[in-house]
Amino acid sequence: MLSNSSASRNRRKGPRRYLKLKIVLSGSDALGETFTETTETRVVTKEGGSLITTRRLRIGSTLRVSTPDGKFNAPATIRNSRHDAHTNTYQCGFCFEEDVHGWVLR
Repeated sequence: MLSNSSASRNRRKGPRRYLKLKIVLSGSDALGETFTETTETRVVTKEGGSLITTRRLRIGSTLRVSTPDGKFNAPATIRNSRHDAHTNTYQCGFCFEEDVHGWVLR
């Protein structure tokens, strides 16, 4: 059984959808190198989602998430990161730093 603090941490703010959405991720990686990478989401929520990247990202860092057509563009904070040794990629959770308009979920 989960303690109250564990239940609170695992509670979601809203619905999430498993969706592969092409996005452009830009910012600085954990080594301080500036990059722009076209990638995709795995999960989306109103507040952010999870994405796949080839870059190791620092938790708490701010990156820019946009759509390839440029119609959506917003700063997001990296919340967690998990390395997949088989594909040498990282699955990272992110949340937008402000209320956004034009994201896939409203």
